[in-house]
Parts: sequence; structure tokens; C-alpha cells
Amino acid sequence: GETGGKGGDKDESSKSGKSSGADGSSNKAPITPELFRAQVSQLASRIDQRLLGDDLARASGMIVNTNGWIEGEGFDLLLHTVQALRIHVVLVLGHDRLYSMLKSKLATATSDDGRKPTKVIKLPRSGGVVSRGNMFIQRLRNRSIKQYFYGALMERPNVLDSSDSNKNVSSAPAPTSRVPQLTPFLLQIPMDQLTVYKFSSIRLSASLLPVAAAQTSQSIQLVPVLQKGANSGANDSADNGNQLITTEEGALQVLQHHVLAVCHPQAVQAFEKSGQASDLYLSGVAGFVTVE
Repeated sequence: GETGGKGGDKDESSKSGKSSGADGSSNKAPITPELFRAQVSQLASRIDQRLLGDDLARASGMIVNTNGWIEGEGFDLLLHTVQALRIHVVLVLGHDRLYSMLKSKLATATSDDGRKPTKVIKLPRSGGVVSRGNMFIQRLRNRSIKQYFYGALMERPNVLDSSDSNKNVSSAPAPTSRVPQLTPFLLQIPMDQLTVYKFSSIRLSASLLPVAAAQTSQSIQLVPVLQKGANSGANDSADNGNQLITTEEGALQVLQHHVLAVCHPQAVQAFEKSGQASDLYLSGVAGFVTVE
């Protein structure tokens, strides 16, 4: 899954070395904490595999730009990112409270690989930098989604009509127009040939578990919304709930204007064999589609 949060919520960030930039803004976008943790840990594992065979990248390090959710569980996710990616330096931009919180948590924390504690550095915010509002952030996300399907705008000189080839043409440069780099296409697939899942989080409170016991079931579950080969029936509901969609009207009502991730066949086969949801959500996706 492509997880949202493309950078922080400030107009300027400054990071160097192997560091995690935390700008301290309040981004309340919906996010599944268990899914975020699992995918960050999987990303860290894939990065380690890549660095084993790339001496230049291993010596250069990396820069991690985090999202701006720092309240409550967002702060715990930030700490998990620092630990999972083995961050050496964390740069905090103009946020005294976040700096103090990270300093107290990371300054004395010891890592499993025996390296030194993570260094936390506070940087001043440049003059004129302001927080971006929720509406502005939403427009940026919508633009990012659109850019995935249409690509960036590129300049293309206007093409002269063939009938004008014999006419006198001014030597002035032709005006240019900006056109999308990519052209998405529409593909119609019968509903009975698709299987669509949605995420469901199951996390038990410690008070509900035996003493010193841990939750054994996976906290991230996949609930089928559209099942391949499902028979038509009256299982649709107005809000879908946890019931299967069995009619085209129900599919249109629930899935229209949604973005879906397309899984690789190898991941689907592994999931069907093991029944473990992690075989799907921890594997890379083939791409994304929107439902028209």
C-alpha cells in the first residue's frame, strides 16, 4: 500500500545525513497505526537487503522525511520509525516540545546493534515560514494522486495544421502548451472476476489479556468486500459493513471514486495458501486504480 504522508506540513524543511525530519505540525489524516508500523518495519528490512549489495548507498546513508502527526499515538509511530530505520540523527524544526519529548526518549535509549544513542538536534524555523492548513494539505494530496495517473505537466510546442504548411509562417517561436505526461485508460472488468479487500484493525486492550500475555492473532485483518465468483444475492447493505457486495449497484455505491491497490499474483497466491493478511499488505503492489 502506498501510504500517504508525503513529507511534513511546513513550507521548509532542512535535513542532512542519515536523519529523520520532524516538523511538529498537526496532521490528523486517518491512518492505521498497526499497518503503518508493519510497513515501516518491512521497508527497513528491504532497505537493509538493498544496502548489503550496494557499498555506495551503504556509505552514503539516507534521509527520511516524516509526516507531521506528533500527538498521542503519532509520537509513538515517530519513535517506531526512528528505531526501525536505525536513525542516527533526528532534526526538529522549530518545535520546543517535540524536541524535549524526543530528547528524553532517544537520548538514553540503547539500540540492539550496540550503536550510540540517536542524536536529537533542534533547528530554528526560517523567517516567513508558516504552517499549512488542512485544506492546503488535502489539495496537495489530491494533486499527488492525480500526478500518479497523469504524470507531471510538460510543455509541448503547438503543431501546425497540415493545411498551413504552404502558408507564410512567422519566424517567431510557436507558443507552447502544457499537457499531461501520461494518459490513463479505462478498463472494464466484470464484477465476478474481482476480489476486493478492506483493512480491519483488531487490537485487544492489555486489560483483556492474561497477565504478561501478548495478542496472538494478527492485529491487521483483511475483510472481503467483493469476492470473485460470489453469487448474486441480497447481502448488500447501505454502509457495506462487513458484508459482501453481490450486485453491481452495491459495488458502485461502495467503491466508486475510491483508489485501490493492485496486488501482484505471487502475493495473492501466497495469501491464498497461508491465509495470512501480511502476505498481501507487506508485499509491493503492482500499481493503483481508481473506480469510475
